[in-house]
Amino acid sequence: MDDRFDAFVPASCGDLIASAAAALRVPLVVLDEQRRAVYVAGGDDQPAAGAEPLAAPIMARSTTLGCLTAPGGDARLAPLISALAREIGQRFELETEIQRMTDDLLQSCDQMNLFFRCATILRPDVSFESSARELLRDAAEL
Repeated sequence: MDDRFDAFVPASCGDLIASAAAALRVPLVVLDEQRRAVYVAGGDDQPAAGAEPLAAPIMARSTTLGCLTAPGGDARLAPLISALAREIGQRFELETEIQRMTDDLLQSCDQMNLFFRCATILRPDVSFESSARELLRDAAEL
């Protein structure tokens, strides 16, 4: 994906992951697509030596963003790790959608402002020339 996921995890899911790690008493690590640690939340217990770590993909809209891992290999934790990974992916997807909607709204506001400026260019109390200059100045600022 891009660096948005790397910044998103600590800012928007850090508390959730840390709480889950404390409750499960295992360290949880979020890895990005390149398998770099994006976020680490520690637990109290040490993982069993040589045990295969649990891993669940973090996905948003059929795109793998990374994975959530828990060292130790306790199979009872697998459904919890998978559910937490799904939650992280859904939160990322929702935040991305909210950001897109916000960007669209801001663009619409800019367009409405420009349309309003265009409509006021033919005011009888102000010359066409000064109205046109003001409109060009406002358009340049946008």
